[in-house]
Amino acid sequence: IHRCRRYIITKRFRLKVPTMDSPVVLAVPTGWSRNELERTAQIFFEQFNVPGIYIAEKPLLAAYGCGVLTGLVIDIGHNFTDITPILDSTVQGHALQRLALAGAHVEERLLEVLRQDSGATSTLGDKLDLSFCRYVKERHFDLTRLNAKGELATNDTKPIELTYQDIKVSLNPRILQTIEVLFSPGLTNQYSLDLLAAIERAILLCDFDKRTALWDSFILTGGLSMMKGFQAHLELRLKSILPCSDNFGDSQVQEVKFIKIPDYFSKFKDRPDYMAYLGATIAAKLVFVDPKNYVNKVDYNETGPAAISSKGV
Repeated sequence: IHRCRRYIITKRFRLKVPTMDSPVVLAVPTGWSRNELERTAQIFFEQFNVPGIYIAEKPLLAAYGCGVLTGLVIDIGHNFTDITPILDSTVQGHALQRLALAGAHVEERLLEVLRQDSGATSTLGDKLDLSFCRYVKERHFDLTRLNAKGELATNDTKPIELTYQDIKVSLNPRILQTIEVLFSPGLTNQYSLDLLAAIERAILLCDFDKRTALWDSFILTGGLSMMKGFQAHLELRLKSILPCSDNFGDSQVQEVKFIKIPDYFSKFKDRPDYMAYLGATIAAKLVFVDPKNYVNKVDYNETGPAAISSKGV
């Protein structure tokens, strides 16, 4: 991890460690232990020589990136999916749902399906691997072709045409249904909640009077949020779990609302995977104006890594 951080700072950001004069906002997963936070502070102060550090949980920064203080952050990454309620800028850690079900499982299911397709295997040969499946998933999936049950229309037979490493490939559109692994974990022998059940559980674990606000503020981020039609498809699937009761009256939740990246981040409007980064830019402008808001070198020199306990997360 240390080498990864050093590479990002010195190679990607082109910063020289001995002369770093910029404080750092660091996004961390919800649930990091105090030891992990203190170790991180120690690395940044003693090895990267930063003048200050502010540590915030990634879902909270994603909410800031959307310009809201309350919302349900659905972060679908490569190996894991985190569903985190945020209420009035407070991460509801007790309601966090973490699933070992994400983009990688879609790729694995896609590979399994394609290996049963004689046309795909003969065309691609040894190029039919996870790298190919990742390429197809990221560049050629269009979930607007699926209905609320995750099925193609009976008359939708148009193949998915693409070129991969100079090889022209034609794929059955039914491969789009491999996204179903997120809604039916049993397809990959995963013993966990499906995506819809996890979303519902995260909301139900919050106070009753706050739940409507969460339904009104869904925040979709992570790599899979970039897939064409994924948000629209998720909206269709979510209709099946909307709370329905005669006791709610006018306060009954009628629909799910997703929060978009604000217009002032126009260059990133199509990059929901950057939400936490955008939130970090906002936090930096607010936090670093006053040394009392973050851990600086004076704090660190006085109390060491334990200084992170008083500021940040």
